[in-house]
Amino acid sequence: MVNIRNQSRFFHAHWGKKATSSGIIESIVAVPDGFSMEGKNFIALWKDDNPVAVLDFLVGYPNPNCLWVGLLLVHGLQKGKSIGTEIVNAVITTTKTAGMKDITLGVIATNTRGIDFWRKIGFVQTGVSNTTLRGEDLEILIFKRTA
Repeated sequence: MVNIRNQSRFFHAHWGKKATSSGIIESIVAVPDGFSMEGKNFIALWKDDNPVAVLDFLVGYPNPNCLWVGLLLVHGLQKGKSIGTEIVNAVITTTKTAGMKDITLGVIATNTRGIDFWRKIGFVQTGVSNTTLRGEDLEILIFKRTA
C-alpha cells in the first residue's frame, strides 16, 4: 500500500513526503467520531501479484442508506487503464445490491485530477466542508451519486 501511495502525484504534491507504514495503518483504522469499526473497509486490489489500487469505504456513513468512499487510489503506473472506473462501477453495483441508496465522498479541493475523475463518472458536488488533517486546514468538496 505504501508503494501505491508513493506513486501518486497528488499525494507527493500535496503532502510533500513519502507514505509510511505507520501512516497507512493510521488510515486503515481511521473512522469518524462515533462510527463503529464494524462498518470500516480497507481493500487492496492486486493484478498479476502487484498492488494496483486501494479502496477505503464506510458502510452506513453518514447515514444508514449511504456508503462513504474515504479513499480510492490507483497506482500511478496503472492510471489511464480504466481501473478506477471499474472499481467504482463495482462499488455502485454492490451498493445497489445491498439496498443502499447513495455513495458519497470528499475530495481535497486542490486535487483537480480527482475532482475531474469523480465528475466524469457521474458524481455531483453537493457541498463543501472544512477539516484539519495531519495538522493542515483543508477545504473538502463533497460529491454524491445515487447508486
